[in-house]
Amino acid sequence: VQWDWASEIIRPLRTFGPRALALGFRADGILCGMMAARLSPHRQWLSLTHVEGAPFDHPLKGGVVPLSIRALFIYRGLISVGGQAESIGVRILRPLEEAIPCYEAHGYTSYTASKRLPRIVIAEPIGAQS
Repeated sequence: VQWDWASEIIRPLRTFGPRALALGFRADGILCGMMAARLSPHRQWLSLTHVEGAPFDHPLKGGVVPLSIRALFIYRGLISVGGQAESIGVRILRPLEEAIPCYEAHGYTSYTASKRLPRIVIAEPIGAQS
């Protein structure tokens, strides 16, 4: 995939202000992967919008997606109001068609192929409609 992270992802993500999360994953001094996510305006969904592992062999090979999902759950816990983290759903937005087998291999299998919003739901928000 190899997106231009600075101009295509990080700069637009900043428009979300404190509702955005961007992380890089390093091991042994190597940048192994990056992810970006955003919180929906009504705090109903925390959505992984971009994730990419380094294209070469690295210590986190095969672990960037699970680390990204784990980071979303940690972030969800930090931003939840009154300890109600489960009121915020977690999903992967617009997964690339060729990446779906990777997500499925990690156990994320609830892919919905709608035209408007293709997604993989990891955790439904409690008390909300999807």
